[in-house]
Amino acid sequence: MNVPFRVLVDDPAVDFDPCELDGTCAVALEEDVTGWRPPFQADDGTAEDFRRSPNAVSLAGDALSVFFSIEELPVVSFNVVGFEVFGMSVGAAIGLDSIELRTATVPGVPNMNAAGFIAAYDPAAPIVLPAVAGDTTAPIAPFLVTPSAYGLAGLSVVVRYLAGENAANHTAIGLDTTPETLLLLHSGRIPAGGAFSYEFAGNHMIRMLIQECP
Repeated sequence: MNVPFRVLVDDPAVDFDPCELDGTCAVALEEDVTGWRPPFQADDGTAEDFRRSPNAVSLAGDALSVFFSIEELPVVSFNVVGFEVFGMSVGAAIGLDSIELRTATVPGVPNMNAAGFIAAYDPAAPIVLPAVAGDTTAPIAPFLVTPSAYGLAGLSVVVRYLAGENAANHTAIGLDTTPETLLLLHSGRIPAGGAFSYEFAGNHMIRMLIQECP
Protein backbone atom coordinates (compact mmCIF):
# COMPACT_ATOMS: atom_id res chain seq x y z
CA MET A 1 0.00 0.00 0.00
CA ASN A 2 1.02 3.63 -0.34
CA VAL A 3 0.82 5.15 3.14
CA PRO A 4 1.23 8.91 3.75
CA PHE A 5 3.17 9.93 6.84
CA ARG A 6 3.13 13.40 8.43
CA VAL A 7 5.50 13.98 11.34
CA LEU A 8 5.39 17.21 13.37
CA VAL A 9 7.85 18.41 16.02
CA ASP A 10 6.30 21.35 17.85
CA ASP A 11 7.05 23.70 20.75
CA PRO A 12 5.24 22.10 23.73
CA ALA A 13 4.79 25.50 25.39
CA VAL A 14 2.41 26.70 22.67
CA ASP A 15 1.22 23.42 21.15
CA PHE A 16 -2.57 22.99 21.29
CA ASP A 17 -3.35 21.26 17.95
CA PRO A 18 -1.59 17.89 17.40
CA CYS A 19 -2.18 18.10 13.63
CA GLU A 20 -0.68 21.56 13.06
CA LEU A 21 2.49 23.45 13.97
CA ASP A 22 1.69 26.10 16.56
CA GLY A 23 5.23 27.19 17.40
CA THR A 24 7.46 29.39 15.25
CA CYS A 25 10.92 28.24 16.35
CA ALA A 26 12.49 24.84 17.08
CA VAL A 27 9.76 23.18 15.04
CA ALA A 28 9.81 20.78 12.09
CA LEU A 29 7.40 19.21 9.61
CA GLU A 30 8.10 16.21 7.40
CA GLU A 31 5.69 14.62 4.92
CA ASP A 32 6.29 11.54 2.78
CA VAL A 33 4.52 8.64 1.12
CA THR A 34 5.89 5.16 1.76
CA GLY A 35 5.10 1.95 -0.11
CA TRP A 36 3.62 -0.65 2.21
CA ARG A 37 3.89 -4.40 1.78
CA PRO A 38 3.11 -6.91 4.48
CA PRO A 39 4.80 -6.92 6.84
CA PHE A 40 5.94 -3.31 7.16
CA GLN A 41 9.74 -3.23 7.20
CA ALA A 42 12.64 -0.79 6.96
CA ASP A 43 14.14 -2.63 3.96
CA ASP A 44 10.96 -2.46 1.89
CA GLY A 45 12.96 -1.43 -1.20
CA THR A 46 15.66 -4.11 -0.92
CA ALA A 47 15.46 -7.33 -2.94
CA GLU A 48 17.74 -10.08 -1.69
CA ASP A 49 16.51 -12.42 -4.43
CA PHE A 50 14.17 -12.56 -7.43
CA ARG A 51 11.40 -14.86 -8.67
CA ARG A 52 10.09 -15.58 -12.16
CA SER A 53 7.03 -17.46 -13.42
CA PRO A 54 6.14 -20.74 -11.65
CA ASN A 55 6.71 -22.77 -14.83
CA ALA A 56 10.21 -23.14 -16.34
CA VAL A 57 8.75 -21.84 -19.61
CA SER A 58 5.96 -19.47 -18.66
CA LEU A 59 2.39 -20.25 -19.61
CA ALA A 60 -0.38 -17.69 -19.97
CA GLY A 61 -1.96 -17.41 -16.54
CA ASP A 62 1.15 -18.18 -14.48
CA ALA A 63 1.04 -15.88 -11.47
CA LEU A 64 2.76 -14.64 -8.32
CA SER A 65 0.79 -13.13 -5.45
CA VAL A 66 1.13 -11.16 -2.23
CA PHE A 67 -1.42 -11.11 0.57
CA PHE A 68 -2.79 -8.37 2.85
CA SER A 69 -4.59 -9.78 5.89
CA ILE A 70 -7.69 -8.13 7.32
CA GLU A 71 -5.57 -6.96 10.26
CA GLU A 72 -3.27 -5.07 7.85
CA LEU A 73 -6.08 -3.37 5.90
CA PRO A 74 -7.92 -0.11 6.67
CA VAL A 75 -11.11 -0.36 8.70
CA VAL A 76 -12.67 2.37 6.52
CA SER A 77 -13.32 2.53 2.79
CA PHE A 78 -10.43 3.51 0.53
CA ASN A 79 -9.58 3.94 -3.15
CA VAL A 80 -7.14 1.64 -4.93
CA VAL A 81 -5.31 3.93 -7.37
CA GLY A 82 -2.77 1.49 -8.77
CA PHE A 83 -0.13 -1.12 -8.13
CA GLU A 84 3.65 -1.14 -7.87
CA VAL A 85 6.07 -3.95 -8.66
CA PHE A 86 9.77 -4.03 -7.83
CA GLY A 87 11.66 -6.09 -10.38
CA MET A 88 13.43 -6.16 -13.72
CA SER A 89 13.47 -7.60 -17.23
CA VAL A 90 16.16 -10.21 -17.85
CA GLY A 91 17.25 -10.66 -21.47
CA ALA A 92 14.40 -10.31 -23.95
CA ALA A 93 11.65 -10.58 -21.37
CA ILE A 94 8.11 -10.59 -22.75
CA GLY A 95 6.59 -8.89 -19.71
CA LEU A 96 3.58 -9.26 -17.46
CA ASP A 97 0.02 -9.62 -18.71
CA SER A 98 -1.86 -7.88 -15.88
CA ILE A 99 -1.89 -6.98 -12.18
CA GLU A 100 -5.07 -7.84 -10.29
CA LEU A 101 -6.66 -7.15 -6.93
CA ARG A 102 -8.54 -10.17 -5.57
CA THR A 103 -10.22 -11.33 -2.40
CA ALA A 104 -8.66 -14.04 -0.25
CA THR A 105 -10.73 -16.60 1.62
CA VAL A 106 -7.73 -18.48 3.07
CA PRO A 107 -4.72 -16.62 4.54
CA GLY A 108 -2.25 -15.96 1.73
CA VAL A 109 -4.36 -17.61 -0.97
CA PRO A 110 -6.07 -15.41 -3.60
CA ASN A 111 -9.51 -16.34 -4.88
CA MET A 112 -8.76 -16.96 -8.58
CA ASN A 113 -12.41 -17.53 -9.50
CA ALA A 114 -14.49 -14.86 -11.22
CA ALA A 115 -16.12 -14.02 -7.88
CA GLY A 116 -12.74 -13.13 -6.39
CA PHE A 117 -11.91 -10.41 -8.92
CA ILE A 118 -12.09 -6.77 -7.72
CA ALA A 119 -9.99 -4.59 -10.07
CA ALA A 120 -7.03 -4.81 -12.45
CA TYR A 121 -4.36 -2.99 -14.40
CA ASP A 122 -4.69 -4.77 -17.75
CA PRO A 123 -3.19 -2.74 -20.63
CA ALA A 124 -3.27 -3.84 -24.26
CA ALA A 125 0.54 -4.03 -24.35
CA PRO A 126 2.68 -6.18 -22.01
CA ILE A 127 3.87 -4.63 -18.74
CA VAL A 128 7.64 -4.59 -19.30
CA LEU A 129 9.82 -3.92 -16.27
CA PRO A 130 13.11 -1.95 -16.53
CA ALA A 131 16.41 -3.67 -17.37
CA VAL A 132 17.82 -2.46 -14.04
CA ALA A 133 15.82 -3.50 -10.97
CA GLY A 134 13.45 -0.77 -9.83
CA ASP A 135 9.83 0.15 -9.13
CA THR A 136 7.23 0.04 -11.89
CA THR A 137 3.97 1.83 -11.12
CA ALA A 138 0.73 0.75 -12.79
CA PRO A 139 -2.00 3.37 -12.19
CA ILE A 140 -5.69 2.60 -12.49
CA ALA A 141 -8.78 4.78 -12.21
CA PRO A 142 -9.60 5.12 -8.48
CA PHE A 143 -11.58 2.08 -7.45
CA LEU A 144 -13.52 2.20 -4.18
CA VAL A 145 -12.97 -0.75 -1.84
CA THR A 146 -15.03 -1.16 1.32
CA PRO A 147 -14.19 -3.50 4.20
CA SER A 148 -17.31 -5.50 3.36
CA ALA A 149 -15.63 -6.43 0.03
CA TYR A 150 -12.69 -8.15 1.73
CA GLY A 151 -12.54 -11.90 1.49
CA LEU A 152 -12.77 -13.96 4.67
CA ALA A 153 -9.01 -13.52 5.12
CA GLY A 154 -8.19 -10.27 3.30
CA LEU A 155 -7.02 -9.11 -0.13
CA SER A 156 -4.36 -10.31 -2.55
CA VAL A 157 -2.52 -8.62 -5.41
CA VAL A 158 -1.72 -11.02 -8.27
CA VAL A 159 0.69 -10.47 -11.19
CA ARG A 160 -0.01 -12.62 -14.25
CA TYR A 161 2.64 -13.67 -16.77
CA LEU A 162 2.48 -14.00 -20.53
CA ALA A 163 3.54 -17.23 -22.24
CA GLY A 164 7.03 -17.88 -23.56
CA GLU A 165 9.46 -16.58 -20.94
CA ASN A 166 12.35 -18.81 -19.84
CA ALA A 167 15.51 -18.80 -17.71
CA ALA A 168 17.40 -16.57 -20.15
CA ASN A 169 14.55 -14.19 -20.92
CA HIS A 170 12.10 -13.46 -18.14
CA THR A 171 10.42 -10.93 -15.88
CA ALA A 172 11.97 -11.12 -12.40
CA ILE A 173 9.98 -9.97 -9.34
CA GLY A 174 11.92 -8.87 -6.26
CA LEU A 175 11.86 -11.13 -3.21
CA ASP A 176 12.44 -9.67 0.26
CA THR A 177 13.98 -12.41 2.39
CA THR A 178 14.78 -10.59 5.67
CA PRO A 179 13.65 -11.31 8.26
CA GLU A 180 12.30 -14.59 6.92
CA THR A 181 10.19 -15.45 9.96
CA LEU A 182 7.96 -12.40 9.44
CA LEU A 183 7.31 -13.14 5.76
CA LEU A 184 5.79 -16.59 5.82
CA LEU A 185 2.36 -17.18 4.27
CA HIS A 186 2.15 -13.75 2.63
CA SER A 187 3.31 -14.68 -0.89
CA GLY A 188 2.52 -17.48 -3.29
CA ARG A 189 3.05 -19.04 -6.72
CA ILE A 190 0.22 -20.14 -9.00
CA PRO A 191 1.14 -22.11 -12.15
CA ALA A 192 -1.42 -21.88 -14.95
CA GLY A 193 -4.01 -24.56 -14.38
CA GLY A 194 -2.23 -25.71 -11.21
CA ALA A 195 -2.53 -25.36 -7.47
CA PHE A 196 -1.40 -22.47 -5.28
CA SER A 197 1.78 -22.95 -3.22
CA TYR A 198 3.25 -20.69 -0.55
CA GLU A 199 6.58 -18.91 -1.11
CA PHE A 200 8.53 -19.83 2.02
CA ALA A 201 11.79 -18.04 1.20
CA GLY A 202 10.44 -14.48 1.42
CA ASN A 203 7.86 -11.97 0.27
CA HIS A 204 7.18 -10.85 -3.30
CA MET A 205 7.74 -7.11 -3.70
CA ILE A 206 4.30 -6.30 -5.06
CA ARG A 207 2.43 -3.32 -3.61
CA MET A 208 -1.10 -1.95 -3.64
CA LEU A 209 -1.33 1.84 -3.92
CA ILE A 210 -4.23 3.34 -2.01
CA GLN A 211 -5.75 6.75 -1.37
CA GLU A 212 -8.08 7.60 1.45
CA CYS A 213 -11.61 8.60 0.51
CA PRO A 214 -12.44 12.31 0.90
